This record gives sequence, structure tokens and C-alpha cells, in this order.
Amino acid sequence: MTTSLSKTIRFLYGILLSICAVAAGICLIAACLQIYHSGGEQIYTAEKVAAAFSSIAFPIYVFLALTAGSFLLALFVPTSQGKKPERPVYMQLHQLRRKADMLYCGPQLKAAILRERKMRRLHTGIALGLLSVGSIVFLCYALNSSHFDQTDINGSMVQAMYWMLPCMALPFGYGIFAACYGKKSMHRECGLLKEVPKASGQDAAPRKADPVRYVQWGLLAVAAVLLVGGFLAGGYQDVLTKAVNICTECVGLG
Repeated sequence: MTTSLSKTIRFLYGILLSICAVAAGICLIAACLQIYHSGGEQIYTAEKVAAAFSSIAFPIYVFLALTAGSFLLALFVPTSQGKKPERPVYMQLHQLRRKADMLYCGPQLKAAILRERKMRRLHTGIALGLLSVGSIVFLCYALNSSHFDQTDINGSMVQAMYWMLPCMALPFGYGIFAACYGKKSMHRECGLLKEVPKASGQDAAPRKADPVRYVQWGLLAVAAVLLVGGFLAGGYQDVLTKAVNICTECVGLG
């Protein structure tokens, strides 16, 4: 199998897996909303929960089968034949940034590099903003019980899907565009960084300590201390008890 054919198969399989993942997620949300709004004053019994989730078993099984198939695809459809696999572009970009000395970079080249970074951040921010707005809009609709008619659950769920599709499809589509643009942009930045003089010897400017990294390590150390303290104080037992009570009461077992 040629390299181009294997890349095409992987690309198409990735698109299929992404579509199935979105479909499985939509079905799961729909089933949860059906359980939430069909109870009324009644308790959420285990039979009611099982009936709601059994209706979405097929798309979930398809998604799981495709996920398992991706591992087989990695074994039987290699990306290259006898060649060392190319490193991901973000690793190449990180290495080139470490080697390049921006102090000795020309103004036009530096402006082009900074423009690529700015555009990547812009598209990523827009995608996250669309996702946040879409999620808030749909949650406001889904958590309003007046939008769900107890006598016509199926019609109410279809109407909820009409609200969900634009709220999720727009950020999902723009997220794909942002990811593709980001990959192309990183390739372009790698090409630009290769033209920047490398930092070496006495000409290299000393690297400044990154205060953000120290803050990250400090927060990680504090989190570790708090986790150990909570474990020694027996706080995990309270969390476990609350979790068990919530789960069992949700399915009507408590």
C-alpha cells in the first residue's frame, strides 16, 4: 500500500470517526434530557433509565467499534514504509523556537512570524467563543421545562435537536477550520523560523526565566499538598459517600 493511499484511508476514517462521535454525543444528550423531563413527579427508576439508554445503544456501539478499529488501522495501515515517521509539526515548531534567536531577526521576518501566531490565537479564540455561546444557549433551552411537553416527548426531543444542531454545528465546523488553519500556519512559521539566525555562543541572548512556569509548578505543588492532606484527613470517604448517594438516587436505587 502506497503512502498516499494510507494517508487517504486514515483521513477518511478520521472524518467518519468524528461524525460518529458527534452523533453518539447528541444521542447521549438526548437520552439524558428525555430521562430528566419524562419523570415529572415520579422517581427515576432503573427501568426508565435503562429504556432511555437502550434506544441509543446502536450509535454508541458503532462509535466504540470504530474507536477499536482505529487501533487496528494504526497496525495494518502504516503512515510510512521503512521511513522514520515525521515528528508532529508542533514539536518541530517548539524545537525551531528554541534554536532561533529573535533578537537578530529582521523586522519583516519577525512581523510575519508574529502575524502567524496572532492569527492562530484569533481563530482558536473564535472557536472557543462560539462553543461557549452555543453551549450556554442550548443549556438555557434544555433546562427550561416549559419547552418539553410531557404528552409529546418525541416531538419535544426533535425540537431540542433543532436547537442543538446550530448551537453545536457552528463551533464544531469552525473548530475544524481553526485546527486545519493552525496546522498550516505552524508549517509556515516553521519555514520562517528556519530563516532566523540560530542562537549560539556569546551572540546568543540569555534566556529569561518564565514566571508563568514558576506559577504552574507552584500551583501543582499546592494541589499535591492539598490532595495528600485531604486523603490523610479522610475527606475521600465523604466524597465517595456523596457520589454513591447521588448515583443511586438518580437511578432510583437509593
